[in-house]
Amino acid sequence: ARVRGGRKRSAGGTLWTSKADPEGEGAGGEEANEDREKQKKLYMSNVPVRIRYQQFTEFTSYTFEIPALEDSNTLKAGFKQGEALIEYLKAIDNWWNEIPGELFLVGIVNSKAVEAKGKNVLYDPLELQDDLYSIRSDSSYPGDSPTGCFVGQQEKPMGIFVNYALQPFTDYLYVAVLYDRDATFVEKQQYSRQIQRFLELEEYRLLCLSASAIAKYLFIAIESINEEILEVLNCFKRSDLKFAERKEALERIIDLQNRSETLGIGVRDRFGASEAYGNVVFRRLDRMYCTPAPGTQNFQGFVRKRLEPALRTYQSAGERLDETTDAVARASNLLRCQIDLDVQQQNDNLLIIGTVLSLSSFSLAIIQFLEKVDVL
Repeated sequence: ARVRGGRKRSAGGTLWTSKADPEGEGAGGEEANEDREKQKKLYMSNVPVRIRYQQFTEFTSYTFEIPALEDSNTLKAGFKQGEALIEYLKAIDNWWNEIPGELFLVGIVNSKAVEAKGKNVLYDPLELQDDLYSIRSDSSYPGDSPTGCFVGQQEKPMGIFVNYALQPFTDYLYVAVLYDRDATFVEKQQYSRQIQRFLELEEYRLLCLSASAIAKYLFIAIESINEEILEVLNCFKRSDLKFAERKEALERIIDLQNRSETLGIGVRDRFGASEAYGNVVFRRLDRMYCTPAPGTQNFQGFVRKRLEPALRTYQSAGERLDETTDAVARASNLLRCQIDLDVQQQNDNLLIIGTVLSLSSFSLAIIQFLEKVDVL
C-alpha cells in the first residue's frame, strides 16, 4: 500500500493510499478486541513508510508507501488509515506545515482487490457511495453518487471511483480503486501506471482550474477600463473643452493604456500555461481509455464539462483584454490627433496674428516715412 502527496511549487499535489485485501478477521469478544487494538497500536507505531519525492516545474509531489493494517478490510477503514497517516505526518515537528509551497490538494487513494465476473469487477454503487462519503445526506439526490469509470485496455479493466466533494472539515479527496483479485503481476503493473496517470491528471486539472480566479478578476478590471474609456471619450465631445482639460484626458488614457498592458503581461503567460495544462489532462484522459461505470457519474464527462468551459473562459478573457488594449490605443491616438489639431489651430491663429502685426508695423513705417518726406 502507499500514500502519495504533493505541494504546488510556487505551490500542490496529491496524497494516496493503496491497500491489499486481507484474508480474514480475528476472533470476536472483548478480550480479542483489546488484544487486537494493542497489536494495532504496536503495528502502527512501527509501520514502515517509503517516501518518494518528485519535483516538477509547476509543483512537487510526495508519495508515502505504507502496508495496510490487518483489520482494514473495507474501503472506509482504508480511508481512515490514510487519514491517520496524515495526522502522524502533521505531528512530526511541524514538518507538514514547513514544506515549501502552498498545499492545494490531499487525496487518499485506497485500492482493493474484489471479485470479477467476466471482464468487469463486481461492486455495489450504494456501498461505494457510503464508503466515499464521510457524511452523506439521507436524500436520494443523484449528486451524491461518486464519479467513476473503468480504465485501461487490458482484459480485466480497473475501476476508479472518486468523491469530488471534499470531506467535511478536511481537505481530503477520496479515491477508491477496485481491481480483479485474480489479476496477474503484469496486469497489476498496468493498474499502477493507470493510477499514476490519474494522479497526474488531477494535479494538472487543478493547476488549469486555478486560473479561474484570475479570469474573474480580469473581467472586472477590463470592465472598469472600458467604463473609464467611455467616460473620457464622452467628456472629449464637449465643444467648450479647454486645452488643459484635453491634456488631462490624454493623461488618463495613457494611464489606462499602461494598466491594460500591465494586465496583459501578467495574464497571457498564465492563460497560456493553463491551456497547456488542459492539453495534458486531455492526453491523460485519452491514454486512460475510460469507459462508463454503471451506477456512477461519468468520470470523463465530469472532467471535460468542467475543464472545457474554463479553457473557453480563459480564451474569452484573453480576447477581451486584446480588444480593450486596442480600444485604449485607438482612443489614445484619437486624443493625440485632436490635441495636435488644437495645437495646429493655435499655431495658425498665432501666424495670422503675427502676419497682421507685421503688416501693421510695415504700414506704420511707410506712414512715418511719408511724413518725413513731406516735412523735407
